[in-house]
Amino acid sequence: MRIVIQNIENKSFWKAESAWTPDPNEAHDFDTTTQAQKLCLNQQLAHVQIVVKFKKLADIVLQVT
Repeated sequence: MRIVIQNIENKSFWKAESAWTPDPNEAHDFDTTTQAQKLCLNQQLAHVQIVVKFKKLADIVLQVT
């Protein structure tokens, strides 16, 4: 399982400070959804969602508010 942040508009994934990637495998993998949410809030990221990616199951998408 991987927990990543995705830009809703251009579908890129958070890699590091001010860096985004189109490849979810290169994205920063958070330990928890809470950590991902805190980063979104601290960095004031807009138009993003948290995606929990599973190898054999459908992804779970969480909206950041």
